[in-house]
Amino acid sequence: MKQVVALVLVLMLLAASVVADTGGVIINVPAGADLQAAINIAQPGDVIELEAGATFTGTFAFNNKQQNGKWITVRSSRWAELPTGRVSPSDAPKMARLQPADTGVVLDLCPTSNGYTKAHNLLFVGIEIQPSPNYTTNNNLIKLGTNGSWQTSAAQAPEDITFDRCYIHGLPNGNYFRACSICGTRVTFTNNYISEFHCAGFDAQALLIANAPGPIIIENNYLEASGENLMVGGLDLRIPGLIPSDITIRKNYFYKPLAWKGVWSVKNLFELKTGQRVLIEDNVFENNWIDAQAGIAIQFTPRNQDGGNPQSTVADVVFQNNVIKGVPSGFSILGTDDIHPSGPATRITIRGNLVDNFNVAPNNGGGRLLQLLGGHDIIFAHNTAIGLASTPIVFDGPQVTGLVFTDNIFSHGDYGVFGSGVGEGKAALDAYAPSYVYLRNVMIGSTSIVYPSGNYQTQ
Repeated sequence: MKQVVALVLVLMLLAASVVADTGGVIINVPAGADLQAAINIAQPGDVIELEAGATFTGTFAFNNKQQNGKWITVRSSRWAELPTGRVSPSDAPKMARLQPADTGVVLDLCPTSNGYTKAHNLLFVGIEIQPSPNYTTNNNLIKLGTNGSWQTSAAQAPEDITFDRCYIHGLPNGNYFRACSICGTRVTFTNNYISEFHCAGFDAQALLIANAPGPIIIENNYLEASGENLMVGGLDLRIPGLIPSDITIRKNYFYKPLAWKGVWSVKNLFELKTGQRVLIEDNVFENNWIDAQAGIAIQFTPRNQDGGNPQSTVADVVFQNNVIKGVPSGFSILGTDDIHPSGPATRITIRGNLVDNFNVAPNNGGGRLLQLLGGHDIIFAHNTAIGLASTPIVFDGPQVTGLVFTDNIFSHGDYGVFGSGVGEGKAALDAYAPSYVYLRNVMIGSTSIVYPSGNYQTQ
């Protein structure tokens, strides 16, 4: 009876609604109303407007909607008062809140095993999304697609989903694994504040890009998580032969609070385990430390995670004009998976970045600016590292083919450019990077070791 009354209420509200600027109608959903009933009657072009300050509890799904190129918008009634750029927790009073009833998801934007169609053409604006305050754990607040057995083709993946100016967060005390697993096509996260995702003994991510054909845009968000703030890959993907593609990560702030030291399990700020045509530019990456891993901030590591995705590769990546600060070590490139067969790390460009407060307390103990464990066609150019190096450039494992290392400024530290088993300088480059180009680099700190001509050493 309660559901019938709620549906009648929603239908009455719909009848009184005005025409939205999308060509549909505005469905007003006040506090206490049945949000799922409103979702069920909404059609592409409609706007579902939730009362700001109200909390809606449950798991909400968008299925069986016709595809006509129009979008369903879900927004707060005070959405127009939000800033035009990134929101912050102080904007929460202007938002409507969604939370699950238990430890499960709050937004289930997936194809399902019972024949429902995929979610598509959805825009969320000014929505706060959090775990249930009655539980101290949550695995995944938003399922945007699935890595399950009912998403085994790109055609089944959700498509055209955008989150804009939303506040998506865990709670201060508890294991909150992930804001969203992205397994979709044409997905955008922009101007959001995503925080308090942390676990002890397990990985946590703000965003995980997994069984996702792409393209995907992650732009101007605050991203906070203990394991990997953003990770691509990390599990075997169900769509055969899939490599997540055409990913843009721009103008975000990746951050780990220092108060998390010794409390939550920390790994890195960004890790790319499989992906191609990836652009990472104009971001800030701040704070990482040695804990569950060695403290390397940025990892390009092809991984066929559990052995079922030999196509996994890290290819055609540009990492440029970013600021990385407060980290023990900067970058690591792994040539191929050292556990299962995989594709290579190839055509990776790292240029124009500033690594500041590198290996400086309280986030010290590594001292590697760039670790090269194989790879092909790697460009490292116009980067500046300010801080204390131990071994700034390290070669180990397979050779790097097609290395271009030019116009960088970094400290010599203890060992400069070092190759495992062969020593420092030109000997390391000759052994580990045949046909290298090493020019116009400035290495701060004197050394008597021979380096290629055309470079500079200074006190």
